[in-house]
Order: sequence, then structure tokens, then C-alpha cells
Amino acid sequence: MDVIREARINLGVDPLGGAGVHYWEPIAERYGLNLTIVNKAVDPTFRFYDSGLGRSDPHGSFLALCHAEPH
Repeated sequence: MDVIREARINLGVDPLGGAGVHYWEPIAERYGLNLTIVNKAVDPTFRFYDSGLGRSDPHGSFLALCHAEPH
């Protein structure tokens, strides 16, 4: 965290549905990071996620990639 803080970079965080939205401000304060939460909306339904299959499937696409043959 020292390296990130000393680099003085601007960080943007999207908590993706909001499960961790309340953690980011304390993290930024604790470590002195220049961090902006770009989306504070909390959506417990995960409507923000679209697997491309016309339905919300937060794990299906990821699991398919995990079990795919190596290229």
C-alpha cells in the first residue's frame, strides 16, 4: 500500500452491486489512498450483471472459463 500511496495515482472503485461499498472509504482513509467510489448503488439482485445469455448468471460464465481447456 505504501507504493500505491506514494505513486499518487487516482483509483476508481466500482463495488459491483454494492456488497463491499461500505469498506472502500475506510480502506482509502486507513491507507491514505486517492480513491473514488464510482458507483455507490447497492443492488442485492445483481441486475447489473449480464452473462450475455439474456439472464443474470454471476457464476456460470466464470465457471465455464475455469473449466475450459487451456489454449
